[in-house]
Amino acid sequence: MRSPFVFPAMLLALVVALAAPCAASDLAIAKAAVKFDPKKADSFTLSGTVADLSLAGADAVTINLGGTFVQTVPLAQFVTKGDKVTFKAPKGTLGISAITINVAKSTFSVAAKAVTLAGLPFPTTVTVTAGDMAVCRMIAPLPKRKKGAVVSLAFSAKSRPQFPCGPQGKGLRRRARYAHRPQ
Repeated sequence: MRSPFVFPAMLLALVVALAAPCAASDLAIAKAAVKFDPKKADSFTLSGTVADLSLAGADAVTINLGGTFVQTVPLAQFVTKGDKVTFKAPKGTLGISAITINVAKSTFSVAAKAVTLAGLPFPTTVTVTAGDMAVCRMIAPLPKRKKGAVVSLAFSAKSRPQFPCGPQGKGLRRRARYAHRPQ
């Protein structure tokens, strides 16, 4: 006979497994900027904090912006100086041009040039992965328009809300409210 506690225990294990990679307090985006240039290429910058940031056991850092842009940079290409771990791409390289991680302060910044961000969802998600750590936040940047076309997106934690990724209760209703908010 099957124990009546097997299904609830399996369900709890599934909930914990799904919630662990995207805990709400793990990642906070301080600023984000996206520039769209139909004649050249798009670019973006991100900065924020990651609680309990550790690169131990990681062999690469992956940045994912809304599923539209995903790039993995091996840690072997980073340079460590004190508490900072830095990656600078060679001049003219497409994609991520710089990543700076301050392990002591748990901060990070990312810059990317010559990328294609067509189809970037709004609101969008930012996911940072390093080894077994994967953290995610959903942000709703404000669009800036020029002659009716969106030319850039800007986000600041001081003026815009951010939400945990995935279905985590009240956040869904709040995300829906801000996702369709007139700008």
